[in-house]
Amino acid sequence: MRQETELCDDLIPKVTGAIDLLYDNELREEMSTVLVIGGGVGGCSAIVGLRKFDKGKTDIILVDPKDHCEIFWAAYRSPFEDWVAKDSLASLGAWSKKHKVKHVRSYVVKLTRREATLQNGEVIAFDVCVVATGAADKSAMMGRGLPSGDGTRESRLKEMKEAGDRIMNSNSVAIVGGGFIGCELAGDISAYSKQRNQPVSVTLVHSGASLCHHEISQKASKMVQKKLEKLGVKVILNDKADKKPNGTVVLKHSGDTLVADEVIYTTGLLPVNGFLEECFEASLNQQGWIETDDCFRMKGEANMFCIGDCSTLLANAGNKYLNNMKVIGKNLIVTLDAIANGCMPPKEARLVKAKEGLDVAVVTVGNKEGVAWTPVGHSQFLLPSLKNKTMFFHAKGQLEFPKER
Repeated sequence: MRQETELCDDLIPKVTGAIDLLYDNELREEMSTVLVIGGGVGGCSAIVGLRKFDKGKTDIILVDPKDHCEIFWAAYRSPFEDWVAKDSLASLGAWSKKHKVKHVRSYVVKLTRREATLQNGEVIAFDVCVVATGAADKSAMMGRGLPSGDGTRESRLKEMKEAGDRIMNSNSVAIVGGGFIGCELAGDISAYSKQRNQPVSVTLVHSGASLCHHEISQKASKMVQKKLEKLGVKVILNDKADKKPNGTVVLKHSGDTLVADEVIYTTGLLPVNGFLEECFEASLNQQGWIETDDCFRMKGEANMFCIGDCSTLLANAGNKYLNNMKVIGKNLIVTLDAIANGCMPPKEARLVKAKEGLDVAVVTVGNKEGVAWTPVGHSQFLLPSLKNKTMFFHAKGQLEFPKER
């Protein structure tokens, strides 16, 4: 656990619905520029939060090679359900126009405290930057990280369909990694293949003693395992897998060999923060994630912010990014006004801490079952049913994406 310097005053009241009345930026006469790197849930949350306070006095530039924002927690189901695939991809075109955002379809190769250099050599100057690059997955079908295609919605839909067809047409699949993604994917492959009368043999290999052991209780974990096994998924715990060139998987501890047509790794996320290494190496931890204080600022920086899976704050928690829109929005305004008034860094008492919120974890097991866990207990019905039916796409409304016709 890294050492943290308390950068926010403990006496600051929590953000409420009345926060809009607590702050204005009348003194900032000239337009400021905010650069947001990454147009996923985290980056879009920061932009919506900023627009709630800035009164149109900010030029916002979004850099992302994709023409869409993907609701990443639905990616495991998108290959098997057309409506999920389509609804998980929200167009950034109309959204950018609505929020008066300049969307540059490229990616950053170098970042300093005042400028970003893009892949094509273009340089963008800014006053404040928000890094929201998310994380990459070892499996391209999950849609994280830089796009494998041309970054269009159409190419992503094609990629998901091809992945689904390939899996459904296989005889056997080995999934390595029994966290949320691995468990949900294993359940969906087994359930959807049976519904299509083409059952696929699914084996889930996990190095821990219980599934999803970092996210849910042991009791809830056993419930997930029981439901997976009921679907026909073979669960192997306390072992690691090594993929061989001939398509087999060798279990390191037992020495057993698995033969699988498809091997999918869901063993964790990877940082995509290489463009920070030259100037912000001190802000990265040993794994390459961006160390972030409780006010969403990069470690040791006053005008550099960070939100989303690339950050150590609220990592891999999309619902919490949504719940902190106004927090990061206000902190951006406070910083912009401090820059305009020549009093950087801003007064700590004006900054607001991130809201942790209630920890809620919902793991689907196939498209009809699942387990929900909270610190006060677990459920197999309401929240799992809601996720299976909606995939929590209400997030697009919270991010103020225009309804698609």
